[in-house]
Amino acid sequence: MYENFNGELKVIGMRGCEKFVSHVDSYLRRWRKKENTFVADSQCPRFGSGEAKALVNESMRGLDLYIISDCFNYGVTYKMYGMQVPMSPDDHFQDLKRVIAATGGKTKRITV
Repeated sequence: MYENFNGELKVIGMRGCEKFVSHVDSYLRRWRKKENTFVADSQCPRFGSGEAKALVNESMRGLDLYIISDCFNYGVTYKMYGMQVPMSPDDHFQDLKRVIAATGGKTKRITV
């Protein structure tokens, strides 16, 4: 493998992809010979009405960002008006757009 990398990278795993993202992270740490995680500290909390917001708790300036999302994962639920509701593909897509907007346009490249 080439040791010539384009730049620093981070990975954001959306809800429902946590296990896969941990496998990707362990592969990247072995490949790039780093001990720190490549997974960015982010979350997408929901309000009681079902609305959500995205939080990216670290700087994405100049990084290559990879976002992993499974838009057809109906097993992911959230609480709305006291009931558990499965996330629709549109809910997953809206969360994806929220995370992209939360990076503030400062990333070098975004790959979904």
